[in-house]
Amino acid sequence: MTRTILTTAALVLSAGLASPALSAQAFVWDGNATPPPQMIDLATAQKAVDAAEASAIAITGDPNGRVAIAVLDANGDVVVVRRMDTAIPRAVTSAMGHARAALLFGVSAIDLYDAMNAGESITAFPTKLPMGNWEISIEPGGIPIVKDGVTIGAIGVGGIPSLDDEKVAQDAVDALGF
Repeated sequence: MTRTILTTAALVLSAGLASPALSAQAFVWDGNATPPPQMIDLATAQKAVDAAEASAIAITGDPNGRVAIAVLDANGDVVVVRRMDTAIPRAVTSAMGHARAALLFGVSAIDLYDAMNAGESITAFPTKLPMGNWEISIEPGGIPIVKDGVTIGAIGVGGIPSLDDEKVAQDAVDALGF
């Protein structure tokens, strides 16, 4: 009974606190229309992943790079995931969690991580993601992808030390030239 009351209260509160502006960000594709321009397309996501892979190889000195790279669209859905051959088993989950954190808060995961460790607040621009049981990793390695002032997706990298994950993700975003 208590669980039902708490769940109902949480749903009522979240529905009442949801901003119409945030709700408008969600997009349901009916299969007939072209996805909206704020979504990252496959070619752009592939370009980011290719740049991230090259950066990982350069940073690690390992031709296999040892990372997993995930690019999500503005809805938090996976566009591309690449796991390099020598990546640790949890690298994909880590990369996706980094990208989700960057997308959800609208800032680099390193900014979130530094603020969290310092006990400081941070100005963030939250994105409403679809409901689901998604891991969010608040540590360096995730960066939102912003084009013309609009977040079109996020990239996350996992598998090597966090600051190197962040560098690889930043190199990928920089390669997009937005």
